Amino acid sequence: MHINSPEWRELLRRQAAVCDIGLTDKAVALLGAFASELVAWNQKINLTAITDPVEVIEKHLLDSMMPGHHLPENASVLDIGTGGGLPGIPLKIYMPSLSMTLIDGSRKKISFVSYIIRQLGLLSAQARQARAEDPACRAEYRQAFDVVICRAVMSIERFISLGTPFLKKTGFMIAMKGQESSRELNEFIAGAKNTDIRIIPYRLPISGAARTLVLISPVSLRKNLIKSSDARKTA
Repeated sequence: MHINSPEWRELLRRQAAVCDIGLTDKAVALLGAFASELVAWNQKINLTAITDPVEVIEKHLLDSMMPGHHLPENASVLDIGTGGGLPGIPLKIYMPSLSMTLIDGSRKKISFVSYIIRQLGLLSAQARQARAEDPACRAEYRQAFDVVICRAVMSIERFISLGTPFLKKTGFMIAMKGQESSRELNEFIAGAKNTDIRIIPYRLPISGAARTLVLISPVSLRKNLIKSSDARKTA
């Protein structure tokens, strides 16, 4: 089976339905085009270690779209450390109403994501070469987003520290974590009692691999940041 073949598209559609993700014909076509370009560019730029057609469906496309169950329509979303456009590009395809901003420190990766946005004609989407910790980036996007999301590239505490300045007062954050992060999650939860944190476990439909979404509200952000700051002062 090849990426974007009729058989591949049908598998994508079926497995998306298992995850309660309804895909239009246009969305399936766009996801197929994105996956094809991702693997093609990967031969020149290190975008992903996953190139098997079935794994691309499950571990890139479906996993990236799972947060869509918890996103409001028309939300403004910041994808921190997007790499090859994950989860931001599949999420945008699945939910076209989202206003999506994708940032990464790698010029080559952002060149790919910018190309994909143009190639697929994704409106209200932009890619920027920037690091979330850069003062200029924080100033430009301060309190500009309803949702800040990150896919398994940093600890939850670091994600909170980096992402908080970008959130609107009514916004929230989503950390996407794999099975290997269970210890980190347990430690984070133990130190974040009485805060508004939702832990949403799920499994990928083909391999059964465990994944977790961690939804963190502004109240939790403030309390955790104060706690972390106090801990550093007393250390």
